[in-house]
Amino acid sequence: MSSVMDKFATRSATPSDAPAILESALSGFINACSHSKALNLTRADVHELIRWIMENSLHDHYSVVIHEKASGKLVGFRLYSVSHRDSSHDFNTFELDVASMNKNVRILCNCFLFHTSRTE
Repeated sequence: MSSVMDKFATRSATPSDAPAILESALSGFINACSHSKALNLTRADVHELIRWIMENSLHDHYSVVIHEKASGKLVGFRLYSVSHRDSSHDFNTFELDVASMNKNVRILCNCFLFHTSRTE
């Protein structure tokens, strides 16, 4: 009898996983996320936001990817990033231009920015 762990491999995510993670987030997660559905977000709407989250999460070893062993296909991921009380220690790949995004994406970004500003 095989267990779930026999079928899947878990490891720390690296920058080389970025294309697969981005595609998974834009094609799968965006369609399943209740926030995305409620705000009628599209791949194009959230591309930069997801890329920003992903790129700020892949420089540490805390993010995880899960691959199906038989096919090597990415089947899941968990992105973690670290914030510091002194934000000068934070890793930022690029500045997220929230003002250029549509209203519904700005709603999502403002929720995120409100959450992060409360932790400083």
